[in-house]
Amino acid sequence: MLLPIFIGSFSVAFAQEKISTVAYEGESLKGINSIVDQEDNKTLLLLHDKSKTDVLVLDETFKQTGKITLAKEVNEKSQYLGYSKNQQNYYTYWENPKEGKIEVKHLNLSDNTSGSSEIPFVLEKEIIFNCVTVKNSFYILSILKNTNTLNVYKLQEGQLEKKSIDCSHLKFINHESKPVNFWKLYSEYDGRVYSDGIKSVNTSIHNSIVLSTQKKKSYINGDSIILAFDNNYNFNQNLIINLNDYSITQKVLQQENIIPKSDMTDLQSNSFMVNNKVFLIKTGDQQVFVTIKDLDNNVLKKISYTATDLGQYVNSEVVQEAGSIKSRRALEKPIQFVRKVGNLNPAITGVYENGKYTMTIGGVSYPQQSNGALIGGMVGGLAGALVGALVTSAMYSPTIDSYANKNIVSLKCIMDENFNPTSEKTEESNFERLRIFIEGTVPHAYPHIFISGKDLMYSGYDKENKVLNIYKF
Repeated sequence: MLLPIFIGSFSVAFAQEKISTVAYEGESLKGINSIVDQEDNKTLLLLHDKSKTDVLVLDETFKQTGKITLAKEVNEKSQYLGYSKNQQNYYTYWENPKEGKIEVKHLNLSDNTSGSSEIPFVLEKEIIFNCVTVKNSFYILSILKNTNTLNVYKLQEGQLEKKSIDCSHLKFINHESKPVNFWKLYSEYDGRVYSDGIKSVNTSIHNSIVLSTQKKKSYINGDSIILAFDNNYNFNQNLIINLNDYSITQKVLQQENIIPKSDMTDLQSNSFMVNNKVFLIKTGDQQVFVTIKDLDNNVLKKISYTATDLGQYVNSEVVQEAGSIKSRRALEKPIQFVRKVGNLNPAITGVYENGKYTMTIGGVSYPQQSNGALIGGMVGGLAGALVGALVTSAMYSPTIDSYANKNIVSLKCIMDENFNPTSEKTEESNFERLRIFIEGTVPHAYPHIFISGKDLMYSGYDKENKVLNIYKF
């Protein structure tokens, strides 16, 4: 039996907080990007016009304190990639439609000046899969096709450094439990899962359960980037890249055995890393099993949800929705949750805050082909590789409509720091509040989602009043 869940009144009053309104003449605005500087409590909004790019400098309250127009017009077809920083100098990097170049736009906030340069960037037979800023340096990660070679490009102060890492001494297992090289592990494709690229995950906030179904993820952990692969339902395979010395370490975590599946149900698995702990989920038609481990494969907690008993690790209703948060319904019986999840793409996500873990588990209907794989293949060359990497690695750029046409079943639980169950009731996450807000309001032009600390931020342009509105969730 399905029971309705009423969230309408919540959506109007409590979904969001408007924290800033910035006047801006943006008739020809075409897009927005952001740089969040937690060190100096600044946020830079890059507003892309048809003829220029304005950079609005905001303080910790998101009030405007400055504005810089980038020196030398950014090509209309250029794509913003990311940034690096040195004190008050920001270096923004842009894909150049001309083969073999990255444009550098330098911003100096001390004197409100900007400059421009180019960096030669010639690709070999490689695929770029991730673009990310770590501790003020910008990194581009790629794999040399059909090899075990991982390339790391570091951009700092407008300069490029390349390091190649040989992974041939490591063992990789594909979904058929056969040994493969790193390229084949990365490029392995199953149309039922989100396998077009590696999604970058920020674990400081609640993440989208839809995008958490991706079985190839990357995490920033101090001075390291961790690449996590859940291609095989028996293993979680992790590569830890140390950005100080470019050494690489492999950590393989075993999934637990679960109640035997029926002949009609495939076993599926996934994982999510929170606070240096790995939350592993494995699903069948009789059981959903969660194992929490450290990166040395030590078991910290085992949690079982069966068709007859969901147990103690449930702090919310079991909900089902179809394409909209307004369609949410509650499921009453454990067998409904277990069997529905067993027939869907497994997802697990979580966050650690105030000494407690909040975990969301469930299933999402299988995806259609996403644009990321198509862009990388259709554009070609440097431009196609970088644009494709951005689309497929960004965890938040496509999330506004990521729930459209999806069937979702999920529940939440709250655990203490030792992974014991609690009796607390869960609240709407910041991502859910954002969804409620978007579905219940007149849409803004050029919406942009970004993360500031533990807050999910949303900016959008109000064409009628010529202002940029910024909301916190």
